Amino acid sequence: MSTLPRPAAVLFDMDGTLVDTEGAWTDGQYAIAAAHDVPWGPADEDWVRGRPLPDYARELVVRGATAPVERILDDLVDHVVALVRQGVTWRPGARRLLTELAAAGVPCGLVTMAFRPIAAHVVAGAPPGTLVLAVAGDDVVHGKPHPEPYLRGAATFGHPPARCVAVEDTDIGATSAEAAGIPTLAVPGLGIVPAKPGRSRLGSLEHVTVDTLARIFQEHTPFPDMDAAQRAMITAVTAVNQAIRMAAADDPMRHGMGTTMTAALAMGPELLIGHVGDSRAYLRRGRALTQLTTDHSIVGQLIAAGRLQPEQARSYEHRNVLLQALGVQPRVGPELVVAQLRAGDVLLLCSDGLTGPLPDDVVLELMLRYEDPMRCCRALTEAACAAGGPDNVTVAIARFTGDGLELPKGREEVAVTRIQHTI
Repeated sequence: MSTLPRPAAVLFDMDGTLVDTEGAWTDGQYAIAAAHDVPWGPADEDWVRGRPLPDYARELVVRGATAPVERILDDLVDHVVALVRQGVTWRPGARRLLTELAAAGVPCGLVTMAFRPIAAHVVAGAPPGTLVLAVAGDDVVHGKPHPEPYLRGAATFGHPPARCVAVEDTDIGATSAEAAGIPTLAVPGLGIVPAKPGRSRLGSLEHVTVDTLARIFQEHTPFPDMDAAQRAMITAVTAVNQAIRMAAADDPMRHGMGTTMTAALAMGPELLIGHVGDSRAYLRRGRALTQLTTDHSIVGQLIAAGRLQPEQARSYEHRNVLLQALGVQPRVGPELVVAQLRAGDVLLLCSDGLTGPLPDDVVLELMLRYEDPMRCCRALTEAACAAGGPDNVTVAIARFTGDGLELPKGREEVAVTRIQHTI
C-alpha cells in the first residue's frame, strides 16, 4: 500500500470530466437558440464550453432573443434534464476511480456549472456513497473561471483549498480551481487544456488512480525552495481574502467583516512570515526580542516614519485604525518576511490583544522566565488579561532546536528580509 499523503478531498467537474453529457448540452443549446430565432454554430459551442449557464442565456439576448435570461435558462435546464433522465454515459475510468477513492477514505465532491436539477441526477447515478454535490452553477454568484466555485467546494468538506485536488476537463475549469489555490489535474475532453506551470495533465481518467492524485497533491505540498513557499503564501492570502469577502457578501450581518493574519512557515534554516494587519511576529534570540512584522495601522506607519515613539502609541487616539485587513477590499498587500533561524530561536505569533496591554520588555521578560512553550503562552495571556486587555489575546510559540541549525555567533542580530506584495 502506498504511503503517499492523500488529499483531504477530490473535487470533480461534471460535464466532460465524469460524464459524457456534452451532447445533451449541445442539443439543448441548438434547440433553445432555434426556438428564439438566434443562430448558433460550432464556434459558439467552443466558446460556451465550461462557462456558467447564464453566459449562454445572456449571449442569446445579445443576439436578439426577446425572452428574459431567466426564461432562457429555465428552458435550457428543462431540456437537458429531460435528456439526462434518459441516461448518461460515464467517462472511462470515472466510476472505478470514485469507488477507489471512497475505499481509501477520500471524499469526492462535484463542482459544476450545471444547475442542481441536472447535477443531482448525475450524483444519484454514481456508485453509492462515492460522490456528493458540493457546488452547482445556481449556488454561486461568480462561475468558473472565478475561484468562487472551488473555494465553496473546499469549504463544503471543511478543508483549506490547498488540502484538496481538483479534476477538470477545460482550461476555464482548471483556471478556476488553480485560482482557488487547489492542485489541479486536467483530463482534456472535447477541448484543449494548455500546459501551465504547476498544472498536471493526463489523457483519460483510465490512467488516474488514488496514488496518481496523491502524487499530484504531494507535488504541491512540499516547497522546493523559498520562492515556491512565498508563492504558496501569496496564494493562501488571496484565497482567504476572497473567502472572507464571499462570506460577508452572503450574510448582511457580516457586512464589513475582516481579520488580521500572521502566518509562519519554517523551511530548514529559513522562516517565512505572511502578514496582514496589526497582529505580530517576534523572534527571541538569546535575551533580545525582534519584531519581524510591521503593523499595518496608522500607528504603525507613524512609528515607521519616526513621527511617533512606541511608548506613545499605547495612548494614541487612533491606535486601533487598521490600514489593511483580510476580507475588506478586493486587493490586499501582504508583507512577507524571511528570517534566518539559529538554534535556540523562539518564535512568537500574537494578536494585538497581547501587545496592546503589554510592552515588549514585559513580553521578553516572560519569555525568558518560561522556557516551556505551553507555560509561556499561558503566562503571556494571563498577564495581558491582568493588565486589562480589552481585546482577544491569541498567542502561539515555537522553539527551534534542530540539529541542522547554526548556533548564533555571539549577540548576532536576526537577519530579516521584508517584501511587500499587492495582490
